[in-house]
Amino acid sequence: MFLINESKTLRAIAAGNTAALRQLYEKYGKEMYKYALSIVKNHQSAEDIVHDSFVCIMEKANTYNGGKEKNWIMRIVHNVSIDYIKCASREISSEHIPSSKNKEDRFYDIIHSIPDTIDRQIIILRIDAGYKIKEIAELLEVSPNAVSKRYRRILKKLENVLKNT
Repeated sequence: MFLINESKTLRAIAAGNTAALRQLYEKYGKEMYKYALSIVKNHQSAEDIVHDSFVCIMEKANTYNGGKEKNWIMRIVHNVSIDYIKCASREISSEHIPSSKNKEDRFYDIIHSIPDTIDRQIIILRIDAGYKIKEIAELLEVSPNAVSKRYRRILKKLENVLKNT
């Protein structure tokens, strides 16, 4: 149970409330990790990105101007992930993730095989995190129409992959 109202969490963090930061981590940490992983395709890098994102959240919490807290946080994860990739002198390759009998693990294996970073982000945000098309469009700074078209195209590709496995 969260002690601080969602609309006040970032203000509490800006004021130095570590309990609010802990609550934010409990609420969004796993989702932040999955999103970062969908971008960099490396477990350790995704963990580093989540850590760096929380540092950024602490530093910038006082600049939060309202709107959906979750979108603001995920935009930070997105930006930190992109900065991480830009700073790398070579392309980040994915860790070898052994195939698993678990359906959820198999789903992630297939998702991480998608070569286009934006496509991976769209499918993770839509299916795994439950974002709406409009929210994904805002987060990725593209039109909802573009997200919708890409999403349908990705689903068709995933359907073909699943049929062939």
